[in-house]
Amino acid sequence: MDSRVQEVLRELDGSWCAPPCVSQLAARVGLRPSRLAHLFRREVHTSIREYVRIRRMRRAAELLTQSHERVSAIAFAVGYNDVSNFNHVFKKYFGASPRVYRTGVGNTSKPHPVRPETRIARASGPWMQHGRSVGCDVS
Repeated sequence: MDSRVQEVLRELDGSWCAPPCVSQLAARVGLRPSRLAHLFRREVHTSIREYVRIRRMRRAAELLTQSHERVSAIAFAVGYNDVSNFNHVFKKYFGASPRVYRTGVGNTSKPHPVRPETRIARASGPWMQHGRSVGCDVS
Protein backbone atom coordinates (compact mmCIF):
# COMPACT_ATOMS: atom_id res chain seq x y z
CA MET A 1 0.00 0.00 0.00
CA ASP A 2 1.20 3.51 -0.79
CA SER A 3 2.96 4.97 2.26
CA ARG A 4 1.03 8.24 1.95
CA VAL A 5 -2.27 6.39 2.07
CA GLN A 6 -1.02 4.44 5.09
CA GLU A 7 -0.20 7.73 6.81
CA VAL A 8 -3.69 9.06 6.04
CA LEU A 9 -5.24 5.85 7.39
CA ARG A 10 -3.26 6.23 10.62
CA GLU A 11 -4.46 9.82 10.89
CA LEU A 12 -8.07 8.86 10.24
CA ASP A 13 -7.90 5.92 12.63
CA GLY A 14 -6.79 8.29 15.36
CA SER A 15 -9.29 11.05 14.65
CA TRP A 16 -12.29 9.68 12.78
CA CYS A 17 -14.76 11.24 15.23
CA ALA A 18 -13.55 14.67 14.07
CA PRO A 19 -11.34 13.99 11.05
CA PRO A 20 -9.35 16.68 9.27
CA CYS A 21 -10.60 17.70 5.84
CA VAL A 22 -9.15 16.14 2.70
CA SER A 23 -7.11 19.25 1.90
CA GLN A 24 -5.45 19.10 5.33
CA LEU A 25 -4.72 15.39 4.95
CA ALA A 26 -3.33 15.98 1.46
CA ALA A 27 -1.06 18.77 2.68
CA ARG A 28 0.32 16.52 5.42
CA VAL A 29 1.35 13.88 2.90
CA GLY A 30 2.47 16.29 0.17
CA LEU A 31 -0.30 15.66 -2.35
CA ARG A 32 -3.08 17.65 -3.92
CA PRO A 33 -6.52 16.79 -2.52
CA SER A 34 -7.71 15.25 -5.80
CA ARG A 35 -4.61 13.06 -6.06
CA LEU A 36 -4.98 11.88 -2.46
CA ALA A 37 -8.66 11.07 -3.07
CA HIS A 38 -7.70 9.05 -6.16
CA LEU A 39 -4.90 7.14 -4.38
CA PHE A 40 -7.05 6.48 -1.33
CA ARG A 41 -9.91 5.08 -3.41
CA ARG A 42 -7.50 2.91 -5.41
CA GLU A 43 -5.82 1.48 -2.30
CA VAL A 44 -8.72 1.26 0.16
CA HIS A 45 -11.56 0.75 -2.36
CA THR A 46 -13.68 3.50 -0.87
CA SER A 47 -13.56 7.27 -0.52
CA ILE A 48 -12.14 9.04 2.52
CA ARG A 49 -15.61 10.29 3.45
CA GLU A 50 -17.10 6.80 3.16
CA TYR A 51 -14.23 5.32 5.19
CA VAL A 52 -14.99 7.72 8.04
CA ARG A 53 -18.72 7.04 7.73
CA ILE A 54 -18.15 3.27 7.89
CA ARG A 55 -16.03 3.65 11.02
CA ARG A 56 -18.68 5.77 12.66
CA MET A 57 -21.52 3.38 11.78
CA ARG A 58 -19.65 0.28 12.98
CA ARG A 59 -18.86 1.97 16.29
CA ALA A 60 -22.43 3.23 16.65
CA ALA A 61 -23.81 -0.28 16.07
CA GLU A 62 -21.40 -1.64 18.66
CA LEU A 63 -22.42 1.00 21.21
CA LEU A 64 -26.11 0.43 20.56
CA THR A 65 -25.83 -3.26 21.36
CA GLN A 66 -23.30 -3.02 24.19
CA SER A 67 -24.51 -0.01 26.16
CA HIS A 68 -27.67 1.61 27.39
CA GLU A 69 -26.63 5.11 26.29
CA ARG A 70 -29.26 7.22 24.59
CA VAL A 71 -29.20 7.23 20.80
CA SER A 72 -28.43 10.96 20.87
CA ALA A 73 -25.40 10.39 23.11
CA ILE A 74 -24.14 7.67 20.77
CA ALA A 75 -24.67 9.93 17.74
CA PHE A 76 -22.56 12.66 19.34
CA ALA A 77 -19.95 10.13 20.51
CA VAL A 78 -19.34 8.90 16.98
CA GLY A 79 -19.05 12.38 15.51
CA TYR A 80 -22.56 13.38 14.45
CA ASN A 81 -23.81 16.77 15.63
CA ASP A 82 -27.29 16.20 14.23
CA VAL A 83 -29.22 13.21 15.58
CA SER A 84 -31.65 13.30 12.66
CA ASN A 85 -28.77 12.97 10.19
CA PHE A 86 -27.26 10.16 12.28
CA ASN A 87 -30.60 8.29 12.25
CA HIS A 88 -30.88 8.69 8.48
CA VAL A 89 -27.35 7.44 7.80
CA PHE A 90 -27.70 4.58 10.27
CA LYS A 91 -30.93 3.39 8.66
CA LYS A 92 -29.32 3.60 5.23
CA TYR A 93 -26.47 1.33 6.36
CA PHE A 94 -28.30 -1.17 8.50
CA GLY A 95 -31.86 -1.09 7.17
CA ALA A 96 -33.26 -0.23 10.59
CA SER A 97 -33.35 2.81 12.82
CA PRO A 98 -30.91 2.84 15.74
CA ARG A 99 -33.73 2.05 18.19
CA VAL A 100 -34.99 -0.90 16.16
CA TYR A 101 -31.43 -2.13 15.60
CA ARG A 102 -30.81 -2.02 19.36
CA THR A 103 -33.92 -3.99 20.25
CA GLY A 104 -33.87 -6.58 17.52
CA VAL A 105 -31.53 -6.60 14.58
CA GLY A 106 -28.39 -5.76 16.52
CA ASN A 107 -28.88 -8.48 19.10
CA THR A 108 -27.90 -11.26 16.72
CA SER A 109 -24.43 -12.63 16.20
CA LYS A 110 -23.66 -10.72 13.00
CA PRO A 111 -24.44 -7.29 11.54
CA HIS A 112 -27.31 -6.96 9.05
CA PRO A 113 -26.33 -4.31 6.52
CA VAL A 114 -28.52 -3.79 3.49
CA ARG A 115 -25.96 -2.19 1.22
CA PRO A 116 -25.01 -4.35 -1.78
CA GLU A 117 -21.27 -4.04 -1.30
CA THR A 118 -21.59 -4.80 2.45
CA ARG A 119 -18.22 -3.25 3.18
CA ILE A 120 -19.54 -2.18 6.52
CA ALA A 121 -20.19 -5.79 7.53
CA ARG A 122 -16.73 -7.12 6.72
CA ALA A 123 -14.94 -8.42 9.76
CA SER A 124 -11.61 -7.14 8.51
CA GLY A 125 -10.28 -4.12 6.73
CA PRO A 126 -8.43 -0.91 7.44
CA TRP A 127 -11.20 0.37 9.73
CA MET A 128 -10.85 -2.69 11.95
CA GLN A 129 -8.09 -3.61 14.35
CA HIS A 130 -7.80 -7.19 15.58
CA GLY A 131 -11.33 -8.00 14.43
CA ARG A 132 -12.96 -5.20 16.43
CA SER A 133 -13.92 -1.73 15.32
CA VAL A 134 -12.01 1.00 17.05
CA GLY A 135 -13.41 4.38 17.89
CA CYS A 136 -14.42 7.02 20.35
CA ASP A 137 -15.80 6.10 23.72
CA VAL A 138 -19.06 7.41 25.06
CA SER A 139 -18.23 9.77 27.90
